[in-house]
Amino acid sequence: MAKLAASNQFGIPNQTDVFAVDGNGSLRVSWVVSAGAWNGPAQIGPAGLFPSRAAVASSNQFGIPNQTDVFAVGRDGAQNVAWVVSADRWNGPTPISAAGLFPAGAAIAASNQFGIPNQTDVFAVSDSGALNVAWVVSAERWNGPIPISAAGHFPAGAPLATSNQFGIPNQTDVFVVDNKGALNVAWVVGAGSWNGPIPISPPGLFPPGAAVAASNQFGIPNQTDVFVVDNQGALNVAWVVGADRWNGPVPISPAGLFPPGAAVAASNQFGIPNQTDVFAVGRDGALRVAWVVSAGNWNGPVSISPTNLFPAGAAVAASNQFGIPNQTDVFAADSDGVLHVAWVVSAGNWNGPISIA
Repeated sequence: MAKLAASNQFGIPNQTDVFAVDGNGSLRVSWVVSAGAWNGPAQIGPAGLFPSRAAVASSNQFGIPNQTDVFAVGRDGAQNVAWVVSADRWNGPTPISAAGLFPAGAAIAASNQFGIPNQTDVFAVSDSGALNVAWVVSAERWNGPIPISAAGHFPAGAPLATSNQFGIPNQTDVFVVDNKGALNVAWVVGAGSWNGPIPISPPGLFPPGAAVAASNQFGIPNQTDVFVVDNQGALNVAWVVGADRWNGPVPISPAGLFPPGAAVAASNQFGIPNQTDVFAVGRDGALRVAWVVSAGNWNGPVSISPTNLFPAGAAVAASNQFGIPNQTDVFAADSDGVLHVAWVVSAGNWNGPISIA
């Protein structure tokens, strides 16, 4: 199953990039400028460096406004970064950790460390089951990775998500499902010490290492939502307002709709400022969307693709199509690793999915 990341190519305001590792272990990028034709996928890393279909993450390198970074864990268990400045050539990938620290192809997440404007953090769970962070300030050298949890707390290489805790401008949260099936959060305020991880759900609710997505609930500026598919195949949301207590998780779909622990992605539906969309591929191989407007009731999930197009629970990514302010794109790869995009403009009808590779 291909695992995906989508991002602006920083320095090219109207370019959207989608990253994946192909079946030969090469990091590749597909891209589009505004409403033009899709290009690629082009190879930006040597074959065999990564496991086939390894996880990827992408981010601005904060403090270098025009630099785009892409992260993945190589076959040797080292975190790697590839990068590009504006429209220049891609560089790397080069290792930013020791070899043997992480499972090959481990899940990875990247974020600003909020409160430190020029710091980029990269998170992954090591072979020992500890949550780790590596970081860089502007164009300086990479630091770490260092553990920010006890060993044995999480499945090695577990999926994770990171977000600002909305309403606390300087707080960075990282979410992972632990070995007991509880959703956990670790957090840091500004340049302080890391806290947690602590559970924000009961144990046994989710598969250990289930996929996680995090987002603002648009229209509620201080609310942070976290999405996971439970052991019953229902999409769940946990949420917090500002510095209050965590609520939920509660199901926002029927049971049995998704594979337990399925991949999820969350995004604003661009052009509808107060709408939050959550995407996942159902047991029937159809891409689905659930949505909420401000503090209203959750709607769906409804299918936005034919059945049997994608592997059940397939990885998904969502993004604005940069240069088209009101267009939301959702990406998934079929069983052959072919990348598809579905899209919607504002409150219109969903289009596609169509192949872009």
